Amino acid sequence: MYRMYRMYKMLDDRIVFLVNDAIKGEAEFRKASEDVVDVFHIFVDDEYRGQGIANTFMKLLVKYCEIYDYKMKCSCPYAKKWMEKHGKETV
Repeated sequence: MYRMYRMYKMLDDRIVFLVNDAIKGEAEFRKASEDVVDVFHIFVDDEYRGQGIANTFMKLLVKYCEIYDYKMKCSCPYAKKWMEKHGKETV
């Protein structure tokens, strides 16, 4: 029997959502300054939208910034809207 698996993986400057080793979504970020991370792109393939993947990307990014004591800037419209909805501060 063939089993499908899903996972999130943190790379240097992005988090990817994998389904059987194929990238089906990604959140890209970059250091904007010494203590600021800019989330500039979030994408999820059409077939996986509406399943909370982008929401999970944002939760992972917020946790990443908390761990490393970074402030978050959101150039991506989805990220900016998510931060406002969840009462999180941005630069």
